[in-house]
Amino acid sequence: YENTTETLHRRVVIHGGAELPITRELSILPAILLMNQGESFQTNFGANFRYSNHDWREVAIRAGFWTRVSKKLDASHVDALIFSTILEMERFNLGLSYDVNSSSLKDASQSRGAFEVSVIYIHPTKDRYKVNCPKF
Repeated sequence: YENTTETLHRRVVIHGGAELPITRELSILPAILLMNQGESFQTNFGANFRYSNHDWREVAIRAGFWTRVSKKLDASHVDALIFSTILEMERFNLGLSYDVNSSSLKDASQSRGAFEVSVIYIHPTKDRYKVNCPKF
């Protein structure tokens, strides 16, 4: 609050992906996430393979590999390598990923990564609502 000339830069996020069938049971899901705010830039990209039994109570499993690249001081470098698995059960997804740090922080983490757990519930709805986003 003391420095009234500080600028809050606009954050731009672009995310895209697809599911490309290989066989009836197997598909590949490539995706990319690009984020930019001021001088900061980060991108995550990779792909999961997805195997599904296509039963009436569909169960699927995904496994894949991702990379995070960031730009600091006009130099881009790989920050992390990410291995992920996801179990899909009807409306629930249970994920486990392991993030291996490959940036200068690897000295602090002794080249060990970190596990991340995700639980996702997909709520079915027919109603859609407009979300008003704040403007800065």
